[in-house]
Amino acid sequence: MDGVIGICIFSFVFSLISAWVNRKFGNRKRTKEIQKQINDFQKELKEAQAKKDEKKIKKLEAQQKDMLKLAQEMMFLPFKSMIIILPLFFVALYLINMFFPGVVITLPFSLPVPKLPEIIAWRNVFGSRGTFILFTVVFGLVIEGFITLYEKLKNK
Repeated sequence: MDGVIGICIFSFVFSLISAWVNRKFGNRKRTKEIQKQINDFQKELKEAQAKKDEKKIKKLEAQQKDMLKLAQEMMFLPFKSMIIILPLFFVALYLINMFFPGVVITLPFSLPVPKLPEIIAWRNVFGSRGTFILFTVVFGLVIEGFITLYEKLKNK
């Protein structure tokens, strides 16, 4: 049981670090700004097409390249944080395997897990790495939920 608690603490700390890295390098404000610009552009284009305003349609089509560049920028913003998080994740998996090699948990239900050649296998028993991944996913979702709630309350 001590190993499970250790993995739980390790997962929580990793989730906090991941959330911080996402906030620091993911630039969510910029992503929201770009989404708003693209949505406004699409709405304006749709309205111009509905009204068959050829002059406005030509003007908006000229802006379409800029919108594509913005969409590309928005797609690559999350990858900045992944460049940091992914190596940390692999280091964390190595450390988990090193410090908690014999940990096994059995869940009262099964979860779908990617596995070759079946593609997906349903399992309810997980070793130390699987336990770390499960806890990290749960803690990550909870932390992101709290951060989002905090930001909404802060902006009111």
